[in-house]
Amino acid sequence: MTKIFPIMSVNNFFPDPDKIVKYSKNLKYEQDPDGRYPGVRTKSLNYIDPPFFNKMAHAIFTSFYNYKKEAVAWKNLYICFHKNTPYSKSFDDVRNKGWIHKDDALLAGMVYLTKGAFPESGTALYKPAVKNVKGKEHVKIKKKFYRHNIIDIKEYTQTMKNNHSRFIKTHEIKNTYNTMIMYNGSEYHAMQNMYAHPKKDRLTLLFFLEGFKADSYPIERLDRILKQI
Repeated sequence: MTKIFPIMSVNNFFPDPDKIVKYSKNLKYEQDPDGRYPGVRTKSLNYIDPPFFNKMAHAIFTSFYNYKKEAVAWKNLYICFHKNTPYSKSFDDVRNKGWIHKDDALLAGMVYLTKGAFPESGTALYKPAVKNVKGKEHVKIKKKFYRHNIIDIKEYTQTMKNNHSRFIKTHEIKNTYNTMIMYNGSEYHAMQNMYAHPKKDRLTLLFFLEGFKADSYPIERLDRILKQI
């Protein structure tokens, strides 16, 4: 997908993040039936709490646009809470590490909501190091583990190593409580580690945006100015 948004990080995103964390604990979480990702998620909040969903949507977009002056429209925005319980209390355990991938979205992001989290349990962004990075040999192995907890540890480790060898890390964003990050859905990325805290799950508020229309876009505006230099 076209890159139209810059990578962004906003500290102290929610005025009262503890309130958001408390709210998240009252929601129902489910495992993905296909094993596409580890942990559990809620349904998109537009089905659970439309007022919260709409305010969150406006908070995301106001980072780039003035709603009172600019005409913007979006479609298929997915916002949910996501919890990861680590498979062990070790950063070196390959089961706790994330796979490099990209989302089927125009824009993606999250708010880190684990207070006191290990900074190294954040998110990294990558660029391809080789022409063909579309290896799919890891998909079946990953889904088998995330859905059924079935794993050949040697095969899993080697396959993840092969997956990571195709990329170069470009950004590393620490897991800092109440920090919001967002990036183009076409950016390759990975959860650094799901072992975020000795006694807490790795909690995030995720969002994925499929479509967006505006009179202009951040990267386009930037390119327009730079071409004049």
